[in-house]
Amino acid sequence: MVSMAIEFAVLNPSAAGAKDESMGAMASTVMSEVVSSIRTVASFMLEEPKMAQFRDSMDKHLATQKIKAVFSGSARAFSQASMLVGFGFVFWIANEWFIDGTVKGAKDQFIVDDQTAFERILLPMLCMFMLAAGFGAAAMDATDMSKASAAGRKVFQLIDRKPPIDINAPGALEPSDPIKGELKFEGVRFAYPSRQENLIYKKLSLTIEAGTTVALVGTSGSGKSTVVQLIERFYDPDQGRVLLDGFDYKNLNVTWLRSKIGLVSQEPVLFSGTIAENIALGKTGATKEEIIEAAKMANAHTFIMEDFEKGYDTDVGEGGGKLSGGQKQRVAIARAIIKNPSILLLDEATSALDNESERVVQAALDELMARKDQRRTTVVIAHRLTTIRNADKIVVMEKGTVREEGTHDELMALGGEYVKLSANLR
Repeated sequence: MVSMAIEFAVLNPSAAGAKDESMGAMASTVMSEVVSSIRTVASFMLEEPKMAQFRDSMDKHLATQKIKAVFSGSARAFSQASMLVGFGFVFWIANEWFIDGTVKGAKDQFIVDDQTAFERILLPMLCMFMLAAGFGAAAMDATDMSKASAAGRKVFQLIDRKPPIDINAPGALEPSDPIKGELKFEGVRFAYPSRQENLIYKKLSLTIEAGTTVALVGTSGSGKSTVVQLIERFYDPDQGRVLLDGFDYKNLNVTWLRSKIGLVSQEPVLFSGTIAENIALGKTGATKEEIIEAAKMANAHTFIMEDFEKGYDTDVGEGGGKLSGGQKQRVAIARAIIKNPSILLLDEATSALDNESERVVQAALDELMARKDQRRTTVVIAHRLTTIRNADKIVVMEKGTVREEGTHDELMALGGEYVKLSANLR
């Protein structure tokens, strides 16, 4: 009977179990990718699509878990019932033997005051055995529940956490299109929430004119990348204002704002799915033609068609693990291009690549920035002189302040900090 129960529990739900593992793994992958790449998710307004994907995986996971629970519970109940019936049968037979004298001398020895040995000894022992087994199982369950409760508290703390920037704040402004793309920092004071003692900006003032390419240069820790974080509105200034076309950032709808911005960061972030699906994340309802055109502009079309048998339907793996660094970065650039943003942010987009990959990716970025038919505002943080020398304005930053600004030729003629930095730029 026990072997039948095991077969019933293990073999019957095997298909459901395989499906459950797949759905559980998918849900875990979605959650892991979103948490580890939260800035990319926020930048491309992927919160709702990723939540829907996670919810769908969990719903399927729950359905298969219910099926498994029915099989497992039924098998356990059948096994326990079989064991108890077996105990009862053995005790009943033994009791009958004692009473009818089948066991020699047992009737006189084990029947006292009309009570058999079963009633006097074995029945209490059986009850104690079952009670102890129950308490043992409860103790094990209590330990598991304690661990689950501790883990659950951390999860619910994260779920219940209220972000300081509400992306769905009611009454937020959504200026009419098209926007110009002028950005201003007025007296910005800022420190990251986790490092309040480390002030990044004391009183930063910076203007990025609409439709221009502005390069930010400076040593590590000068505050270049923080400009990108504030433009994306991942954070708000502690004091001062950030303005877009004269509108205070704090009054703008965050989702609308981020829909106007394209971000290509130092570490390319791809999500599980095909190459086409990753590019299409930049634009809701993107067509195949738009995806291919964006890939061509990012110098990605050739390797997609030549290096992969399935082309745009190639699965990139978790985190884009099936693609090289240069390939991932070009797909990420295509994702930003298809978004057709009014403001393009390039945060050291080639610094993590090898020389050959950097050359190809840089060519894609140069072509993108050189397109005069699309008057977008571009902010570049780069470590290559060839990337920034053609910028409309170069801003030299040092310790959270603007040290110098001007064109490449103007700053070289000035003979100041930029000249020193340019010697270290490749």
